[in-house]
Amino acid sequence: SLITSGLEIFSTKVKGLVDVAKSTAANNASAGVEEDLKKVQQENETLKKQVEDLQKQIETFETEKRNAERKSLASKLIETWEQRGRTFKDETERTAEIERLAGLDEGAFDAAKSVIDALPENKAEGTQHRKKVMRSDAGIEPMAVDDKTNDLAVRLGNGLREAREAKVE
Repeated sequence: SLITSGLEIFSTKVKGLVDVAKSTAANNASAGVEEDLKKVQQENETLKKQVEDLQKQIETFETEKRNAERKSLASKLIETWEQRGRTFKDETERTAEIERLAGLDEGAFDAAKSVIDALPENKAEGTQHRKKVMRSDAGIEPMAVDDKTNDLAVRLGNGLREAREAKVE
């Protein structure tokens, strides 16, 4: 009985030591998992920030692309308007009008385009331009003149031939 009681005490102490070892290992493992979890969370936050930055860049690029397309359409509309008779004082005024048209919303731009497209072609200006053009020769044809070859190679060839013929004689 003394031996059994000693064995029971020994087994209880061993079980206690095993339980302490298990809890220490579990605590160490959970501490390692917590550190890994913190690292993963930090990486996740970093990646989220990068994704947000990239989305902002994409939005910026898309906005710039839309603005460039709108500016191109506005420029074409201005060219059409100029063909229909619109004149600008200078390039600054023309650029300001392009910027104004590019800044319009879709409906307003379409309305402006339909109004400009409905304008008649400016044909009067083209005919006035043709009337102003005058011929500098007053319609007189130049006198027909025989063109002689004044090419240096031809003259040298003729001169050498004449010299050779003169020497042979």
